[in-house]
Amino acid sequence: TAHQVFIWVTETDPDAPPMGDSSGGWLSHDATGFVDGPNLYAYVKENPWTAWDPHGLRAQTKDESQIIQKLHKTASDIRRGSAKAFENHRKLHPDSKEVPSELQRSFDTATAIEKSAKSIQEEIASVTDKERDPVGLRVTLEALKVWNNPELGKQFVHTPGNSTCNSFVDHVLTKAGLNTPTRVNWNPLEGRLLPSLGPQGAGEWHEKTHPFIMGDRVTHAPAMFTPVDQKNFVTQPPTMGGVVSYKQHVAIHAGDHLQIGSTQTTPHGYDQGNPISLIHTSPTASFKIFNVTPSKP
Repeated sequence: TAHQVFIWVTETDPDAPPMGDSSGGWLSHDATGFVDGPNLYAYVKENPWTAWDPHGLRAQTKDESQIIQKLHKTASDIRRGSAKAFENHRKLHPDSKEVPSELQRSFDTATAIEKSAKSIQEEIASVTDKERDPVGLRVTLEALKVWNNPELGKQFVHTPGNSTCNSFVDHVLTKAGLNTPTRVNWNPLEGRLLPSLGPQGAGEWHEKTHPFIMGDRVTHAPAMFTPVDQKNFVTQPPTMGGVVSYKQHVAIHAGDHLQIGSTQTTPHGYDQGNPISLIHTSPTASFKIFNVTPSKP
């Protein structure tokens, strides 16, 4: 079987790494590292009889599979909770035929979560053994890791006078391997702006009007963040892993207008016990999204 797999792979994809004709494994190690397990030379997790991977694509990790499952369950919970809230609304307002805007946003959130989950799976499935995860995928997965772990989320609990939305975004971008921008302060003695301690604030994000670069420690290639206003979304669709920027709030864009952040509105039927929540981008507030250009090795 291993010999047949070897012949099939090399004939259909001459660029695939060489395989042993009797070992059932690759002769060269996995260029993406340990994403598929501790064995860097294993082929389809040493199960070539029921699985095949002619192009050396990476598989979903156990944590990623758990996150995808939780996303679908969360979408179902939100849709169920929103439907119940709408029933109560109809009882109180029997003559009303419109869905209240906050309820519609909840329904839209459920749909956005399902679309985002599918997009994430497709993005993972497109990664080959010749490249690292694209920066947008890395950012999104790091944000979802915090969302999936209430203990990690505790560090972003909002307290009076201390908004944590910018700290969350800074944490996610840093974990994804990016050199994040820092807050700047005006120094009257020197008459110029100087870097300060702490992550860039929501207002500072929103004031940016031109593309800027963050260093990428994973691929060693710069990642470009380009601000796109709402009115331009048709020609410049929001990308996965970008940054959603309001005047007083900042969050991570998980694709399909789904934002992940702290200290933000939560949809009906959503009770995760985590300050990090999921919500569809606002249908009324003005915002822009900093699209991130995937960096290449």
